[in-house]
Amino acid sequence: MKGFRRISSAVILAVAVVAIAAAGATAAPAKKLNIAFVGADLPDPCYLTMKCGAFAAAKKLNVNLSWQGTAGVDYAPELTIFNAARQKHPDGIIVAPFSPTAFIKPVADTMKAGTPVVTVDGTLSKKVELQNIRTDNLKAGGLAGAGLGKVLGGKGTVAVVSFSPDVPVQRDRVNGFKKVIAKSYPGIKVVSVQYGGADSGKSATVTAALLQKYPSLSGVFATDTNDADGAASAILAAGKRGKVKLVAYDASAKAVAGLKSGLFDGIVSQSPYDEGYQAVKILSDVLTGKVQKSKVPYLFGTGSAYINKTNVGSPAIKKYLYRATC
Repeated sequence: MKGFRRISSAVILAVAVVAIAAAGATAAPAKKLNIAFVGADLPDPCYLTMKCGAFAAAKKLNVNLSWQGTAGVDYAPELTIFNAARQKHPDGIIVAPFSPTAFIKPVADTMKAGTPVVTVDGTLSKKVELQNIRTDNLKAGGLAGAGLGKVLGGKGTVAVVSFSPDVPVQRDRVNGFKKVIAKSYPGIKVVSVQYGGADSGKSATVTAALLQKYPSLSGVFATDTNDADGAASAILAAGKRGKVKLVAYDASAKAVAGLKSGLFDGIVSQSPYDEGYQAVKILSDVLTGKVQKSKVPYLFGTGSAYINKTNVGSPAIKKYLYRATC
């Protein structure tokens, strides 16, 4: 019996050791994923808000997230940063491409090397990335057209101040605007589309020229934060506040303040917080095996909203308002 007890004790001890070891293995923390974001125009409130969403997801999902890019809108230095990020071999990359063509090969090569890439906000001319997360900009431009058309009572002349005709996101906003005006407000004529290059100084000059050329201009749609800032300053300088109705794109704190003061008559906004959050989440899900690559839809839409004085304080609009800090 003593021998049996000794053997039993040894067996019990061995089982206990194995159980403790197994418990320790279970309790060991999972390896953190490394995900890199690359963008341009990073001081823009849209990207500041996107950063908040991305880091919120990173904190929740055990991800090391790096955030790098440029302060300007030129894609060339952004592409250099993207290529440098690739060389560090992160587990995944998020990029806001400021060129629909220049990023195609680098993104495709990165995908072929086994590193999944998600694009946000912008689009590529070829579907080479894992997922594209963005607003339906044709629809968002249409919201601007409907909003400005209603403010003008269906009559008048309007102009558009945009970033560039070569950027698909901006082109869609302009075309969506023009389509709704033509279909729903035949009494309104779009007299010109001009480009400020997302430079508030240049867009102010462009808008000032429009106001001179079309002295009876009824309204302006500006398709991004900086071009809206420039258009607003030109309207103020011309003494036409309230006379020339202004609809902006991007609900920065400055634009929202302008809406409340009557400088802006409406704002179309996307949800960059959701874009940042979803980009980190989908990469995490794929890299940890929760979602198969083949099951990932190419396009993930994050929605848009038209904001005016009536609804700006409503809970439903809150997620579309941009943040200066997290």
